[in-house]
Amino acid sequence: MFYAKQGASDPESVISSLGRVIYSFAYGFSEASIHPRPTGLNPLQVKGVFLAGRVIREAIFKNLTLYSGTALNGCGRLEKHVSPNKIVAGFVTSDDEQTILCNSKARSPVVDARTLKEYLDRKFRQPSKAGCKILLDVVPDREDRFLRFLGWSKRSHLSGLAGCSVFTTEIELIPQRRHGLEVDYKETGEWNRTEVSLHSDKQRTHWELHELLDKASIRSFDFIKQKYLKDRIKIFLPREGRNSLELKYNGKKLMPRIRKNTPTDSVIFNQDSYCLLPTDRDGREKTLIQRYARNGRDVLCFSTANDHVLSQYEDLADFLDSASPCIEFTFHGE
Repeated sequence: MFYAKQGASDPESVISSLGRVIYSFAYGFSEASIHPRPTGLNPLQVKGVFLAGRVIREAIFKNLTLYSGTALNGCGRLEKHVSPNKIVAGFVTSDDEQTILCNSKARSPVVDARTLKEYLDRKFRQPSKAGCKILLDVVPDREDRFLRFLGWSKRSHLSGLAGCSVFTTEIELIPQRRHGLEVDYKETGEWNRTEVSLHSDKQRTHWELHELLDKASIRSFDFIKQKYLKDRIKIFLPREGRNSLELKYNGKKLMPRIRKNTPTDSVIFNQDSYCLLPTDRDGREKTLIQRYARNGRDVLCFSTANDHVLSQYEDLADFLDSASPCIEFTFHGE
């Protein structure tokens, strides 16, 4: 657990905090694994949850200090949902502001896996009699590797964390006979995320979908322009008589879906925080559009996922996968 008063934490703090947690589990696991287990007992297993978030410190009596906060509450609640020999590490954020105590790109935390590996390789002494492979879930980006983060899929597991999102990465510990800690990667997808700032004057009432996508530096969503003709989908800005971003659709097929796949020609984002574009024909994935706020500004996040992945989320507002393409549009007023 690390604490930051405001803004993002220093990347080195994130790496060192996470590295110490991984090392503590892996070293203890490898050292304890060499001792024979009594007959009838299952092999030794470990698991844990490490979440970063705002921590409240309150003086209770003399030198007694109470530490509380959403991240601390979340650790105990999620531990029982972690598989054996796994560490789940991540961040708890406020849904209102989507503030992550870490550098981020298009909502996803950005944690350099190679820097974490180097930290583990050089910082700590090695187990003396046995070892452990530390398997990091990563997203490759040319020569770089970033930890893959997923949104926690089961809202029912987040009791006491109303109004928050939980983004986690999974570290697997694999015991091995040769001594030492070995760090390896499990690669998924590719890093393909971008952020776009949109500035509008008083005369602009809306953005057309093709116009929006042309503003992005990645072409992963160009297939949407093949599915929807120009002017079929428009994003109307909050203006006189409208207090929310609103998506309007002009057509009869491939209508946007809300509320368990209900088709609609209008999505008012202060009533429904997300919608799906059914772009999954011809082998394409569905397009999820999420709305949230950051620093008082409206944000629309475009990402892709297939039916199998989306079915795992009890609330699609929690969806995040660092390995999927993503464009985050931030709307600035005049």
